[in-house]
Amino acid sequence: MKPRKSIIITIVILFAAVLVWWNSGNNSPSAKPENASASESNGAHRTTQAPHPSAEDRIREQPQRPHRPSPTPISLPTDTNEIRNLTPKEARELLRRYKEKGKLSLNGLTSLDAETAAVLAGFEGHLHLNGLTSLSTELASTLKNFRGRALFLDGLTSLDASTAKVLAECTGETLILDGLTSLDAVTASVLAQYKGDLSLDGLTSLDAETAKALAKFKGNEQSQLSLAGMTSLDAETAAALAEFKGRHLNLSGLTSLDAEIAKVLAEFRRDLNLSGLTSLDAEAAKALVELDVDRLNLSGLTSLDAETAQSLARLKGDQFCLDGLTSLDAETAKVLAEFKGSYLNLDGLTSLDAETAQSLAEFKGDQFCLAGLTSLDAETAKALAEFEGGTLYLAGLTSLDAETAKALAEFKGDSLRFDGLTSLDSETAEAVAEFKGDEQSQLSLAGLTSLDAEAAKALAEFKGRILNLAGLTALDAETAKALAESQVNYLYLNGLTSLDAETAKALAELKGVGLSLDGLTSLDAETAKALAEFKGEILELDDLTELTPEAAKALAVFKGSGLNIDRLNAISTSSQAARSTKGDLPKAGPSQMPKRPAQVTAQTPVAAPQSGTPAWQWLLGAAFLLSALVVYLAGKRKTYRNIPPKRPPHKIS
Repeated sequence: MKPRKSIIITIVILFAAVLVWWNSGNNSPSAKPENASASESNGAHRTTQAPHPSAEDRIREQPQRPHRPSPTPISLPTDTNEIRNLTPKEARELLRRYKEKGKLSLNGLTSLDAETAAVLAGFEGHLHLNGLTSLSTELASTLKNFRGRALFLDGLTSLDASTAKVLAECTGETLILDGLTSLDAVTASVLAQYKGDLSLDGLTSLDAETAKALAKFKGNEQSQLSLAGMTSLDAETAAALAEFKGRHLNLSGLTSLDAEIAKVLAEFRRDLNLSGLTSLDAEAAKALVELDVDRLNLSGLTSLDAETAQSLARLKGDQFCLDGLTSLDAETAKVLAEFKGSYLNLDGLTSLDAETAQSLAEFKGDQFCLAGLTSLDAETAKALAEFEGGTLYLAGLTSLDAETAKALAEFKGDSLRFDGLTSLDSETAEAVAEFKGDEQSQLSLAGLTSLDAEAAKALAEFKGRILNLAGLTALDAETAKALAESQVNYLYLNGLTSLDAETAKALAELKGVGLSLDGLTSLDAETAKALAEFKGEILELDDLTELTPEAAKALAVFKGSGLNIDRLNAISTSSQAARSTKGDLPKAGPSQMPKRPAQVTAQTPVAAPQSGTPAWQWLLGAAFLLSALVVYLAGKRKTYRNIPPKRPPHKIS
């Protein structure tokens, strides 16, 4: 390359670079407006980029946006079932309003256009469209995109095979067609292709051919088939239904069952619901004994004699539900206690004497439910405490004295539940706190709506793993301070809907692993700052829906591995790093408390957007370097060409 040509190329590249630099500086989104302050326009305002953002910088205030006039609010009735016509725009608004509620009922709609249906199909909860009495294939094609929890179409009284085929492609978890009063084998065969739970409770009878087609319904391994409207069943239909391979078969509409039908149904191998039976003779009971099901529900039985109980006690299943029984004598109780499964539910019993309690305590399973008892004397409590299983469920008790509480505290299992108590005096609290169970013990008082400092101080003596006080709706600083003295690993206060900074500061002194405050929907900066001082690993604020930038910044200081704020939506884009470290407390819901700590996972923090050198400046730098390199190489080549070639050295002969 000639030197002159290289110089020309270099000049052209430099000139183009200057032009790009100039245009980028004037057209950059970050260029200052004309009315910017003098200090900024003169370059006085500078941004310094930290190589590693601190925890406080993970959440930053969202930049101000130009003011936009608020859109005209859409007027919709409070009772959504009153809506007779719906536009796509209104449908979108309904989805926004009812997203958190999880249920949208539009039973007043008798027709639906495809565009509006497409919007409604995006709802993630329970969608009720029971006003539709007919369904075209086109509309079904739109609704099949529903991905929510349950789609209710109870207004349909008939369904043809072609429409059923389209509906069977629905991706929702449950399809409810309880309005169907008849079903042929072809349509049943098509519906059997659905992958979720299927409810056909409107059917009162079913022929063997249709039953055989329905029995092919597999859904998934946890699927349910509900035929609760069936009031009678012949042997052939029963045999067909027994071939169902799903998880749960609901035949709760049957009010009687003879030994022959019972023997046929005994071939079913999962959960069987026969809760509609009000009586059961010994022969039918003997036939049901062959059931190798996970769960048998006979909650419709209101009485049980010793002979029938003896037959049922030999049931091979794991869970047995008899929560319809309102009374039980000691002899029948002793026989029932021989059941070899893990779960026995007698929630229907409203009273219990010491002798019957002693017989029931012989049950060798893991969970024993007596939630129907509203009161208990000390002698009966002492007998129940001899139960050697894991969970004693007494959630129906509305009152408890110290003597009875002291007797129940001798229970050696891992979970004792008193969720029906709404108040607790300090003496009873002290007795309850003596419950030691085992190293994984859990004490649930989720029904308490108030608690004073003295009772809280007594409860703080509980040495177990979990203390569940999810029913408390208010808490003062003094009571919080007393609770913070507790040695439990996890404290649940999910009923609190508001929290002041002083109380938050007291709770932050808790020495445990996790603190759950899922009931809070908002936090001010001062309270957030106080909570962030909690020294445990998990802080659960799952119901927070809005957070100011100041509160978000304060909360980001939390040093634990699990900050759970999954439902937070009113927060700036640059503040998403608040979600960076999340973990879950063991769930202590109304039905079951955990037995093992949940694994806490720490995710890599997502750094907030940082200011830095724009890409175009790097390109300009590269262009300058390239130009310099071209000039240098051109010069070197010229110099090299002007040097005369070396002669070989003279050889001496």
